[in-house]
Amino acid sequence: MRSSHFILAIVKWLVAAKISFCFDLYLAEAKRAQVDWQGFEEPSNYVVSQAQLARREAITRKENGQIVTLIDSRIDPRLWQSFIHHEYAHACQMTLGGPSASVFMDEASATLQEMLALGERGAWHHSVSDFQARPEIPPFIDLHDGTKFEYGGALFLLFLETHVGNNDGRFVSGLWRESARNLPHMNGADWARLIESRTTDLATLILEFTVFRQQYNGLKIFSVASNNIRELRLSQSDWPLPLGCLFVRVPGELTIRIEAEFPFGVREHDDTHAICNLDKEAFFLGDLSARSMRVFFDQKG
Repeated sequence: MRSSHFILAIVKWLVAAKISFCFDLYLAEAKRAQVDWQGFEEPSNYVVSQAQLARREAITRKENGQIVTLIDSRIDPRLWQSFIHHEYAHACQMTLGGPSASVFMDEASATLQEMLALGERGAWHHSVSDFQARPEIPPFIDLHDGTKFEYGGALFLLFLETHVGNNDGRFVSGLWRESARNLPHMNGADWARLIESRTTDLATLILEFTVFRQQYNGLKIFSVASNNIRELRLSQSDWPLPLGCLFVRVPGELTIRIEAEFPFGVREHDDTHAICNLDKEAFFLGDLSARSMRVFFDQKG
């Protein structure tokens, strides 16, 4: 009986040692990427441990002078690396004075760290699919709809990293460091304004992003299968909100014609047209009311 207790104690010790080793390894990776290279301030009094949470998730919070990350004990160990890179990003945000007032920016920035560190091996794919499924919704909107839309918005930040940065996280980390004096009050519109001040016209960025996001799975695209179709039947929920877009795949024999109650732009890539609501001022004012649009098709020639 004593022997079995001893063996069980040894097994528990080995499991705990393996968990501690893996956590320490992944934390060292996250620190090298986010602090040593990207320039975030290193979180002090930072602790990571397992716990039995209500869901299979990880949470990071301030607690008694520490920043504490709890990782649900049921999470597959193969996902620990993704979770730790993600949660370490939240710890860096809190060290600067966050979280911000934008769930989108907080979660997209943390998910971006998974993408940069792990590439295709990361746990971020489902989140990006949720974001891709709603192209009519612009970036920097907090949906709170039970999906991972805000997390998947990392795709827009990855676009910025490749478009105006060096694809290494330093552009986004620069945004966070610059915003520190305004945390925790930075909302989605504030982040968008900051990005525009460091890049170019936000409406132009949105149009350019439409090409980038077509490289990734899950994008909602309306496909026109017949040359005889004269109008795309849209519901109000399909109309793009300010700085949101509609994607339509059109046969080469057809041209596209748009009637809309908002300023719009079109970016064609291969056989797909991205039609974007470019009412930037409405976005900044928080006026996200849907305004109607119709899409018609005509025979070429």
